[in-house]
Amino acid sequence: MLKDRLNALSADRDRAKATLERAKSQAAPQIHIDPALIEQFGRTMRENFSTGSSPFRKAYLQSLIDVIEVDDSRIRIKGSKDLLEKAVLAGRNGQS
Repeated sequence: MLKDRLNALSADRDRAKATLERAKSQAAPQIHIDPALIEQFGRTMRENFSTGSSPFRKAYLQSLIDVIEVDDSRIRIKGSKDLLEKAVLAGRNGQS
């Protein structure tokens, strides 16, 4: 009985994930960001982080980064790709 319930919940979860993915794909068209734009964004951020005020740097990093994981051989910086995409596009429009 528990196994049947677990299977039913798993199926519900899979259907909900599929529905969410369909909704995301229909909500907004895919945006392709030009590599040159990413390079420009990177240069601007390097400049802002090397010459900007400490409060700006801290606030901006906190807005883009969720977690930083460090182990013996790697450093992983994780954050929302959607927020990063918006920041890059905002830089293109002169809003950064």
